[in-house]
Amino acid sequence: DARFGLIAALTGIFLVLAWIFSSWTRPLVVMAVIPFGLIGAIWGHALWDVPLSMFSIVGLIGMSGIIINDSIVLVTTVDDYAKSRGLVPAIVDGTAVMPAFGLFAAGAAGVAVLAVALGALALRRRPAG
Repeated sequence: DARFGLIAALTGIFLVLAWIFSSWTRPLVVMAVIPFGLIGAIWGHALWDVPLSMFSIVGLIGMSGIIINDSIVLVTTVDDYAKSRGLVPAIVDGTAVMPAFGLFAAGAAGVAVLAVALGALALRRRPAG
């Protein structure tokens, strides 16, 4: 059952993040970005009139991993800044510097190749990028 698989996967990710961060709240902050990414990707499919396909679903799974990785970097950066500054300046500085932008740029460059691909199978592979 796909619903059970999704719940089991999200629970496993939450438990691993809770173990890494030694906190129950930080994993919630990290995982809170997943719905926004999925909503944006589905909205993008609708905007470009591209049907959801298996390639799209694989792309969504990969994108979720990238989003979680970016938010882990951001939360870790804000935590490091909060040790020497207050919480609000740490959030402002952590998001202004945005070290996760490098991860985003690398991911975007990697999938840009699929987005502009030409050839016989390009239209099928385009939703994955």
